[in-house]
Amino acid sequence: MSFEDKRNKGKFFLPDIGASFLIIELFDLIVDVATAAKEINELWMEYEANLSPEAKVVKDFDKVEMILQALEYENEQRKDLDEFFVSTAGKFQTELGKAWASEIALRRKRQ
Repeated sequence: MSFEDKRNKGKFFLPDIGASFLIIELFDLIVDVATAAKEINELWMEYEANLSPEAKVVKDFDKVEMILQALEYENEQRKDLDEFFVSTAGKFQTELGKAWASEIALRRKRQ
């Protein structure tokens, strides 16, 4: 059966509708991705500018993770990584960050 015969008999009708729905779904996905990319960029800029309480907490968590990792390396490899602790001293902005940094410093002194 030729293409023209199939088209005339309606055999391409459902696939054509399916393709239309697929195109609409792809367009919606592209819009969603663009919207998400814009939101991620805005959140990154907020973080970089240190504009919100959330940004301050995330920055503190970044420093906490660094000194916690340094403490683990010191314990595992018996190296002095004091420069990591010195570089973050006094730079925590939130009470939570300060508390966690103090706890890590206490654990470091005990070892």
